[in-house]
Amino acid sequence: MRVAGLCLAAVAAFSAAPALAATTINVSLSGTLQGTQNTVVCGQSSPSSCFSLYPSGSSTSPFSSPFSLSFVQALEEGDNPFSWGNAYTPEGLYSGILTYSGGTLTAKDISFSSLDPSCRTGQVGCRTTFASATAVTVASGVPEPKAWALMLLGFLAVGSAARRQMRAAARPAYVA
Repeated sequence: MRVAGLCLAAVAAFSAAPALAATTINVSLSGTLQGTQNTVVCGQSSPSSCFSLYPSGSSTSPFSSPFSLSFVQALEEGDNPFSWGNAYTPEGLYSGILTYSGGTLTAKDISFSSLDPSCRTGQVGCRTTFASATAVTVASGVPEPKAWALMLLGFLAVGSAARRQMRAAARPAYVA
């Protein structure tokens, strides 16, 4: 009985505690990107028009690609801006907003950019890609520490009660 009382007191204390300011969650995003890819077609003789990457100095083609990324993010209730990657790497830079509300995670305004490092100098053949996610799937799987603590206390309470019943059943009955 004492163990059950302690468990109930601990559960009440955890339930009454204020929510943590930020919750760290493993986030997995996947979906489809749609956008454009520009390729510089002018030469080094006019670097200003190459650097601008406008149609006069580049050719534009449609871009479409599936994407999938996983990262750890500290989230607070509400909208949380995020940025993952680097625009000057082949993986590119992803940014957007993760909305965390009541333990549910959603994503919106996901954008992607990738810049060939040679674009800094306006070299022929450098590519820039800009896209937005048209379909996004969000998966997260790590509960808050408060949920883990309550679950652990529940297991302890059930285990303690089962142990007490087993001990009571194992005692020999004395007949007077």
